[in-house]
Amino acid sequence: MTGVSPAVPEVRTMPVVRSVPWDRQALGREFRRAGAQLSCSLLEPGVNVIQPLIAPTPGTAGPIGRQSAFSLNLEVDPAAKSNLPRVTRGAIESYLSSHQLTIQPVYYHTAEGKPFFGPQIRAAFVAVASPDKTTEAEDMIVAAIRELRTLGIYWDAETPLVPEQARTMILAFKYSLDNNLAGTGKSATDQEYELLFLHLLKDSSATAPKLAVFATSNGRTDLNLLETSDPMSTQQKAVIAARVRFGEFNMMGMYPANPVVTGVFHQAQLSLPVDSVKALLEGFATGKPRSLPDVLDELTSRSTSGGTSDLFSPPASTVPEASAVDPPVVDPQVVDPAKQ
Repeated sequence: MTGVSPAVPEVRTMPVVRSVPWDRQALGREFRRAGAQLSCSLLEPGVNVIQPLIAPTPGTAGPIGRQSAFSLNLEVDPAAKSNLPRVTRGAIESYLSSHQLTIQPVYYHTAEGKPFFGPQIRAAFVAVASPDKTTEAEDMIVAAIRELRTLGIYWDAETPLVPEQARTMILAFKYSLDNNLAGTGKSATDQEYELLFLHLLKDSSATAPKLAVFATSNGRTDLNLLETSDPMSTQQKAVIAARVRFGEFNMMGMYPANPVVTGVFHQAQLSLPVDSVKALLEGFATGKPRSLPDVLDELTSRSTSGGTSDLFSPPASTVPEASAVDPPVVDPQVVDPAKQ
């Protein structure tokens, strides 16, 4: 299978994250620790985007394959279009609007047939008009996708990692953000990070992995459960769109480079503040801390069954029960003066 190593990852070599690095400084450290070896890599041109999954062999661990998790695209910020070279403006806009990236995790299975994440993430760059096969990406796309890295498999237990029980993998994306969004009015840029959570649902199997994808936004202040699509379909709708301007132009000012993000838009089933997610993890409304997979399971369930408002109701045990009030006893011998 193209883009999937047949070698099953050894547990001792798999990166592990024991707490979510919400803080920018902590996230930067985790991103650097992951290094280029855990950067997302593009599939080579001409490869089938969708390939059949490999049926497990009983008693033997092995690869399952790669599946589409979500797709994203870039578009030129309307306010920046006038800065594009007049000669190549149309070609630049057309190139971005007619292509997209599809991110694909790689799955493996244990000897017992349980699915788990491999640490390597692949990306398929495709033309929207012919999404069944990958096509060659321009240098700025290649450079950008390298900034998506696997931080590790989430595992907060004190015991050694058990891959098939660790259902959440955390990724991070580093990008140049136009700091005008922060209201500074400056033309300089800031380095920013967002988190992505690839979360295998409980009813996943080696023949049918089921994934929920969560992405932070606005500098990790919001968490979005992305809309889903058939992971085995070549028709993938872009659920993340990034508006960009270009920091420079090469080749005599004609070729765009150094894209700077001016805005990110998500098509989400559910969104809530990251502070609310932290409160759930810390045990607000339940009285005891909860695991990240448990919270992500509940948010996924609530995206189809209703809202999240009652997630933040206090535990029933802390709400005092209303005591029954006996009606007043009326002495039949007492005469109401008003009726005399």
